[in-house]
Amino acid sequence: MVFYLMLMVMTGSQCFLFRSGHLNIGSSVKEDYETGQTRYKKGEYPAAETLFRKVLEADGRAVFAKYWLGLALYQQNKISAARSQFIQITSLSRNLPHGYHGLGLIALKGKHRKFEALQRFREALKKDPQFVDAQWQLAMTRLFLSRGLFGAFAMGQIRQEFLRVIELDPDHPEAFFILGNTYYDYGKLDEADQAIPFFERQIAVRPEHEEARYQLGLAYIDVDRIEEGISMLEMIRDRNPDWTIQIDQAVAEAKFRNAMIRADSVFIVLERLSEKERRLYYDLSHVMPVDQQMDMDRMPLPEAEKLALGYWKEHDPTPETRDNDRLVEHCRRVAYARRHFGRGIWPWDRRGEVYIRYGEPASRETYLDDDATTLGAVSTVQFGVRQIEKWVYKTPPLEFEFVDQGANYVFDTPLVAATGDISALAENAMYDQGALLDEMTVRTPSVYTDEIEQGPPIRFSYSLAVFRGADGQPELEIDYAVPANELVFDGQRAALETAVVLFDEDWQEVINVIEEKTINVVSGANRTYQVAMYRRTIPIPIGPHHFALHITDGGTQRSGISRQPLYVIGYDPNQLGMSDVRLASGIDPATEGPFIRGGRRLIPNPAGVFSLAKPVMLYFEIYNLSKNTEGRTHLSIEYTIFPLSGGDQPVVSMIGAQTVKKEEGREFALLQEEEGIQTDLQRDIAIDMSQAQPGRYALQVTITDQHRQVSVDRTVLFRLVER
Repeated sequence: MVFYLMLMVMTGSQCFLFRSGHLNIGSSVKEDYETGQTRYKKGEYPAAETLFRKVLEADGRAVFAKYWLGLALYQQNKISAARSQFIQITSLSRNLPHGYHGLGLIALKGKHRKFEALQRFREALKKDPQFVDAQWQLAMTRLFLSRGLFGAFAMGQIRQEFLRVIELDPDHPEAFFILGNTYYDYGKLDEADQAIPFFERQIAVRPEHEEARYQLGLAYIDVDRIEEGISMLEMIRDRNPDWTIQIDQAVAEAKFRNAMIRADSVFIVLERLSEKERRLYYDLSHVMPVDQQMDMDRMPLPEAEKLALGYWKEHDPTPETRDNDRLVEHCRRVAYARRHFGRGIWPWDRRGEVYIRYGEPASRETYLDDDATTLGAVSTVQFGVRQIEKWVYKTPPLEFEFVDQGANYVFDTPLVAATGDISALAENAMYDQGALLDEMTVRTPSVYTDEIEQGPPIRFSYSLAVFRGADGQPELEIDYAVPANELVFDGQRAALETAVVLFDEDWQEVINVIEEKTINVVSGANRTYQVAMYRRTIPIPIGPHHFALHITDGGTQRSGISRQPLYVIGYDPNQLGMSDVRLASGIDPATEGPFIRGGRRLIPNPAGVFSLAKPVMLYFEIYNLSKNTEGRTHLSIEYTIFPLSGGDQPVVSMIGAQTVKKEEGREFALLQEEEGIQTDLQRDIAIDMSQAQPGRYALQVTITDQHRQVSVDRTVLFRLVER
């Protein structure tokens, strides 16, 4: 838009500059004169120059032929020759405005001569207040100057100048469009509705005006007439395919801003944008903690896209659904920042950074201030009246003040005064909002409303263990427990939804299991000590995965989510294999009922917490032991316990089994040896750690096939607490 405005100011419009009436041209040269005008309007300036010179050879005092000749010379950048013609006009007829208008155009060609141009156009209008060309150039020049250090404080007067153009020429081919833009590109964010009638009138005057259609489409979208806006933009594409790239970007941004795109379609829609624009949506610098950020601009685009996809999948608040509200909201914020905070700088000013990080503020106030001392900034003598925006957030409690840096619609935290006072500089540095903002981004990298609307997340515990299934393929067993006091009960019952989701390493969904469950409390019992325990077993492919467990309270919609990477190995029938180690609160022989595995009831202990007064109980399975020539197996099982809390060596013993003990430094190991005929075994064990110290421990179980002299091991973590 700025380039378009400069072009209009510097060159004028060939379609409407000359509306001063006919001249008394002799019949012998009248045809040459009219043909010269036609050639000029077609942009054939050298031919027009030749014809107007021919007219002047017949009548050297033909004022309007001189005017047209001056314009033809001006368009060919023959500035000195054009100036000569316009000066001659002012000498020949001081009451005509045309010479002054031409001299105004000449002034526009020079550096720092815009104010001289304004004066020339005013002189032309004094001679003839109805001279629409001078009025148009006066309005355009004043608008161009408003982009500089003098700010938008004169925009009301500028709009009056354009309204005067329309009064003089109700069918003016550009005035409605520019006047609409004074509300849209130069006004406040809430003035798009005032621009719409002018854009609509511009299209009525010039149906082929694609720029007006484009701005009208954007304005419709900004006042929530979204479907009309997108339809208007698509119409431009149909009429003129050269607009395809620009329309694709505008439509994509409109859909992002209004959350009209599903999360699973976001990256497809982004494919329509240029690489430069796409990278803005992939950039995670405004949402990731500082210590996790990386230079995504230097990455190949596919790598940046993959990283962004993984990040948003990892932070999806509802991984079991196709929607990813967090990703959709991020794209909405980026699109909003592009649209509303990028007027004077690409891609956005400081407001855009804050908006992407924290979202819509609770309150946003815009006002003008001509007292530079209240801004901690340079004086208004330098910068004129400037706009200030004050943003206030409630959660987290943050407040920002942004100042238009020289009234060019680039907002930043207040400028520091240029002073030699060292103490003043130190005080300014202490309260520098820019520095404070940088500090806050470290402590609060990003905020989304879904994190705070429903209250704190539900607390629950879970554990994972992989076993060999009946078909020889891996199966994942998930134990999880939800404390009753985390849920809202209707009488004695509460409802909850559980979702188990697995993605592969490229974040393609592999497993998605959703279940509705209920919990009933024991009448009269203390709910604080009641826990709902569940187990889910599902087949799982071999390889790396991203695991997520999402639990939602059916009454309040509060939820909690846990995630972790998970690598699943296969079970080769020709190699020694072992399941994960499953911790249990209790183990009893059983073949029916809940929590059954290997002929035992394994009471879940997903938190992995044991009292010193009770043994640490665990279960695991062994696969594919080899036999000797006599058909017997021979294996050893070693249990090694490592204290993780820095305590002394634990004093432990095995309950109900013969063991051989051995000490190695701070480790304590228990060893079993077995012979038999079964190649697949299920084992449970209880370890007495009543003499150990409370804290965290790692337990490694190592299986050795003595015939083949090969070993496998698994490790599980647990915590001991006081009795």
